[in-house]
Amino acid sequence: MTGFVDPGKIQTNSGAQQGDLLVVTKPLGMGAISTGIARARISSEVAQDAMVCMATLNRGAMEVAVEVGVDAMTDVGGYGIAEHANEMAEAAGLTVELELKRMPLFEQALELVRTGMHSNAFRNTRAYLGSRPRARRGVDSRLVTLALDAETSGGLLLAVDKGKVDALCDGLKARGAPAAAIVGRFVARRSCPVVLV
Repeated sequence: MTGFVDPGKIQTNSGAQQGDLLVVTKPLGMGAISTGIARARISSEVAQDAMVCMATLNRGAMEVAVEVGVDAMTDVGGYGIAEHANEMAEAAGLTVELELKRMPLFEQALELVRTGMHSNAFRNTRAYLGSRPRARRGVDSRLVTLALDAETSGGLLLAVDKGKVDALCDGLKARGAPAAAIVGRFVARRSCPVVLV
């Protein structure tokens, strides 16, 4: 991409603060959904809903995030939410606790993963991250897979002060963001940058 940007308005993935909450603006599970589409394992209605979500631009969500004043933002793309959260935590010198049960999911995504459906990128991300994401005992392995799987045209991942999170989520809903879900929080740095809880 090429273009111009106002240096005073740049939003990076590096400004998260200890205590910030992590918000995602689109449901997750597109890797499983797209694999399910390719293998004719999901209904046309679910496929259509996923396509509509993918076609939804992040511009409105970005504008709300800037208006509210988030501390950091990035998009959720081909490396999955866990890797993008990892990048934010690494850049800030913090650890992020990613609450997998709070992740908004596409319909049928969990069931598809249970039957072995995920994108090829899942294995690459798992290999790349190695032992960096630590999963607490008892965490649903299907949710871990979804957190590591690719998201095509995913939403934004936003680090926001807890005092601003209600305004952010209300603004996202008002602007038609497909999701406005709190999925984690930033804490003091531990032995790894991402903990899956």
